[in-house]
Amino acid sequence: MWIPRWHILLLAAAVAPMSFPADPPADTPKPSDESKGEMRKGIFRGRMVGFEGSVNAGVLLARNAEGDVYGCGYDSRSYFEYQHRKTSVAKLEPGDPLEILTDHKPGSVVCYVRMAEVVPPPPLRPARKDAAVPTKPVIALPKGDRTISGMVIRLERGTVTLRTRAGEEATLLLRADTVYQQDGLRMDASALSVNDRVSVRAGVNARRQVEAYQVIWGDILVVP
Repeated sequence: MWIPRWHILLLAAAVAPMSFPADPPADTPKPSDESKGEMRKGIFRGRMVGFEGSVNAGVLLARNAEGDVYGCGYDSRSYFEYQHRKTSVAKLEPGDPLEILTDHKPGSVVCYVRMAEVVPPPPLRPARKDAAVPTKPVIALPKGDRTISGMVIRLERGTVTLRTRAGEEATLLLRADTVYQQDGLRMDASALSVNDRVSVRAGVNARRQVEAYQVIWGDILVVP
């Protein structure tokens, strides 16, 4: 079963003090009349409609499952991924299934694309046979549904602890398949250090423990 490679999370009232690129210039294109507005902060899933602007700055348009079109601004630091490789918005095609991590810059309500990934379609199920052989039930793996941002204050075997903007500590489990990305490049777990400011995508497992699926830090987050 395919699991999205973004592993970043949305935990209410747990956003770390991180800086973002400046708001787009005044001539940045706005969503077209077809758009119903901006995407909400968090994770947006839908299909690519197009983009307005240039490769370095503009508005990404996508259609959700209900058929409504929403937009979100991007710039040269927004991270686009296709087939597990970094790409640009110009390489995306209408109809591509997207999973978009959106955010707001501090003090702003402008939608900003932090990451956008073209997700592969689910595998086709084999045709049913008349005499089906009993199989073990398939347990769906948890999927990231939240982001947590903060400074790494403690790294221990199998866990990472962050301090959020609110001054609270959040301890996350590190999985064997947790993805680590620094400056947009895939790294080993050993590259993560105390005092790094990170953004983590996570989810809750069957034991109600929060697991980290993807940890991102470096220039993509524009941390001073």
